Amino acid sequence: MITDFVELRVMVHSFASTVFWPLTQFLLDRFGWRETWLIYAVANLLLCFPIHAFLPKMTSVITDSTQRIQTDNATLSAVLRESSFYFVTAAITFNALVFSAMSLHLISILQDRGVSASHAAVIGAMVGPMQVLGRILETTIGKKASSRQIGIIAIWLLPASLALLFAPAEWLLIYGVFAAMYGVSNGVMTIVRGTLPAELYGRETYGAISGAMATPVLIAIAAGPFVASLLYTATGGYAGTIWTLIGIAALGAILFIYVNPHSKRAWPDITKEIQS
Repeated sequence: MITDFVELRVMVHSFASTVFWPLTQFLLDRFGWRETWLIYAVANLLLCFPIHAFLPKMTSVITDSTQRIQTDNATLSAVLRESSFYFVTAAITFNALVFSAMSLHLISILQDRGVSASHAAVIGAMVGPMQVLGRILETTIGKKASSRQIGIIAIWLLPASLALLFAPAEWLLIYGVFAAMYGVSNGVMTIVRGTLPAELYGRETYGAISGAMATPVLIAIAAGPFVASLLYTATGGYAGTIWTLIGIAALGAILFIYVNPHSKRAWPDITKEIQS
């Protein structure tokens, strides 16, 4: 039941941009930006808040997770002394930072490159289905590969896709390829972030290690849009912002190469168990 819920959440999240970017563009054209945000505010209040209020309590799950983290503290301390832990955490953090920065600024970046508002909305809407496609490919074609092997491909797709944003505005096919590469990379890396700690450090320490990795990643996701705004101001436009984000994404991809796939605590079957 929990697995089904998680899979449903992933699918809904992947298609969120597919639905809401064109919808947002329609509302902006029809009513203006102030009214659009008011419409979304009312929707959050009348739809999202009641759903959240009636969600079942998860106290027992939280308690179990807390006890497991406390049990794994000794092993976590040992892992924190390994350089490979910081390589993989930094790699995933840089990757998440760039994705987060792009998520809010993508439409503006496309329009800055000369793409029309309607075409920008369509390109942005392609990202969600491509994320789902990436996860399907990861669980079918890539089912025999390790999370590290899959991650190396997925993490390099990000800087490669961003480079395509310098194509002329009339080359819409190239921008479609960008959306495909960008979406597949994001979709696969979401899975890799969840399975890689167990593959490297084992089942017993999964909760503690993944939690330690998640902290800087969540900070990066929260800071991403703000960082992109600072880069826009510092570099004088989106061209400089894109180049900087390419550099950050490439640095993360380089660091990911140094992830140690031969940990003595490795538990290779965890990936299949998590996905099943």
